[in-house]
Amino acid sequence: MESPMNGSALKKEIEFALQEDENLIWAERRSYTVDADVGAVLGGGVLLLALSGFFAWKAALPGAPDYCNEYTISLSFIAALGCLFTAFYSVKTHGRTIYALTEQRALIVQIPPFGKPVIYAIPIAHDMVYRVSTHSDGSIDYYMAEIPFGRHNVRDYGFLRVQGNDSLHTELKRLGVELPQPGESHTAPHRLDAYRGISPLLPMVGWLAILALMLAGAGMQLSEPTTRSYLDFSLHGEKATATIIGYKKVTINRTTIINGKRGNTTTDAPVYHPIYRFRLPNGSTCQSVETVGAAKPKLRPGEQASIYYFPQQPEHAMRRNLDNFSMPLIFLGMGGVCIYMFLNACRRWSRAKNQPYYLIAPDK
Repeated sequence: MESPMNGSALKKEIEFALQEDENLIWAERRSYTVDADVGAVLGGGVLLLALSGFFAWKAALPGAPDYCNEYTISLSFIAALGCLFTAFYSVKTHGRTIYALTEQRALIVQIPPFGKPVIYAIPIAHDMVYRVSTHSDGSIDYYMAEIPFGRHNVRDYGFLRVQGNDSLHTELKRLGVELPQPGESHTAPHRLDAYRGISPLLPMVGWLAILALMLAGAGMQLSEPTTRSYLDFSLHGEKATATIIGYKKVTINRTTIINGKRGNTTTDAPVYHPIYRFRLPNGSTCQSVETVGAAKPKLRPGEQASIYYFPQQPEHAMRRNLDNFSMPLIFLGMGGVCIYMFLNACRRWSRAKNQPYYLIAPDK
């Protein structure tokens, strides 16, 4: 940690943030402390990475569960990388934050490892510091603004973990700032929008990655044998109204496999195939069995349903059901949201690409 100063080494790092008529009277590099939300994101990334490894291990074993597939592995792995990257970016930016005080503004200058710097500027006023808190190591928090955190909550922001307290305290008093006593709190005079300082390139890349994942998921669902069969029946088959007269129960025996060795226990997985009765165009009655079964009967015997069948093979049919397209439609819908958010990020990037840094100041 660098000691407080009146303008030498740290001034060279943040001189781009100073206006022509501003003089730096105090500055300090923020001491390294990881916020709780950064730790939560980092922990979530580690858990997601372990989850993707677990899915990959289960998928490599014989008789792997249906949920251990390429989609769940890639989804959890990409989410883990996103969390770990976010935590890394926050920690690196956290260690390159400089607090500065001029006669006009209190500046929080963040210099990220890549992307444009972000400057939080709070005008000097007698009530700019609304709360002061101390830590066991002697450092002090000077809270000066609120930042929206989620939809309904806010978090305090300002000069945090300040070590050179005596010099900062003296300069704030000289500027006419009224400092509350530790434990005393006033209404926050300013609110800052932290999300304006995020580089648009990061969400652009993120939304493109999620879009690719959604399209891959939709493609995998559309390539499922059940979906392909339904498309074949609906495009090339005939439509009829049938009555369900019962179910054909098929039991699938699954042998437990542990560490690649076949065990002695088996589990019975019943699958129910509905039996339809309907009338053909020539007036004859036909009875058919659903080609794709379900773990539970969806309709009761005696109920009617719209089905598709092939005239040359009327003994096989499929019920008209959009459930076969529900997951692909969900993935495609989420992909549409990703495209919308990507275009928003592109517009924001076009507006901000010529700016040397992001200045975040209270609305006048």
